Amino acid sequence: MASKAKNLIVLAGVVLITLALIGSIVMYWIVDVALRTNSEIAARQAPAGWMDSIRMYAQVEPEVLALALPRTEDGNPSLILLGADTGDYWRAPEHLTEAFNALTTGRQPTTDEAAAWRAVLADTSLDRYVRAARQRRWASLEIAISRSDTAVAHNVFQLWIPRFVSTKAVAYGLVIRSRMRLERGDRARALEDVRAAIGLGEHMARREPTLIGNLIGRVIVSYGANELAHYAEITRDTALARRAAVAKAWAKGRYGGVFRVLAVSPDSALVIARDTALALGWRGEAMVSLITFRRARGLLFGVPGAVIERLESLGQDPDPEFARLAQMMVATARWINDLGPRGRFRFLQSVSG
Repeated sequence: MASKAKNLIVLAGVVLITLALIGSIVMYWIVDVALRTNSEIAARQAPAGWMDSIRMYAQVEPEVLALALPRTEDGNPSLILLGADTGDYWRAPEHLTEAFNALTTGRQPTTDEAAAWRAVLADTSLDRYVRAARQRRWASLEIAISRSDTAVAHNVFQLWIPRFVSTKAVAYGLVIRSRMRLERGDRARALEDVRAAIGLGEHMARREPTLIGNLIGRVIVSYGANELAHYAEITRDTALARRAAVAKAWAKGRYGGVFRVLAVSPDSALVIARDTALALGWRGEAMVSLITFRRARGLLFGVPGAVIERLESLGQDPDPEFARLAQMMVATARWINDLGPRGRFRFLQSVSG
């Protein structure tokens, strides 16, 4: 009787192990199909010449820098524009966004919006952002690291993202003040304000370490370029109008999600990451693609050693901010590998929302 019970226990154990194994295989298959399907969709949707599209989008149009204020001063404007020097941001007046929209659409402002225009015109605190636009070196990665959770040391996905709403508010203020000054005949300072906005946007588009930072920089350039076109129309400066049109076209370009293809094309991602002519945010996004799981085997075995070696080589890049990003990617890849299959699956769920 005892022998029969023992056999039943062994049989039950074998059944449970078999069911667990089958369940694991089924789960592996489901995840692999999902990842493979996403990869295939991204590859199918990629337009012809998508690498050229990325290079075009990820390079800052030279005319944008030419329209910015001359960078004649030492300093790091990201300390000011991102509110990182004191933790404070520009204290914008109420109804600023509505006031900006009224200005740029040409509609009659409400009483509150007109009051916001007057408040911006009188706000001398915007002058610090004009001075910042004349500074040469945008370096915000260390700021982001210092404001991140300590886990960022081994998990680059924990990197702090600035309050870009406040950053855009500064651009709104500079554009509004430029228009108010132009209407009052102060052409020199009106032009200075709008060129400051373009310059701050160019700094961000070229040197912010994240793709969202690059995008916000382009948006700010578009605000400045639109207002510069208005300035050129009022002053009848046709040459300036043509230059503003070039900046507007670049700022409003659309990449159409082609960056998603990088995740399924690691060799192409490496080419983008190594291209020193491209914006820092795009080079960083390419490195993220290198540690992105494309198939379920990545959940089992982690980031391949060959990929880590490539990231280590990128850590020797002459650009110190990019090199630091690459080193963070290496630490992240090794941390992912230490998580084990179950931990990697949970991590994949967390970063995919």
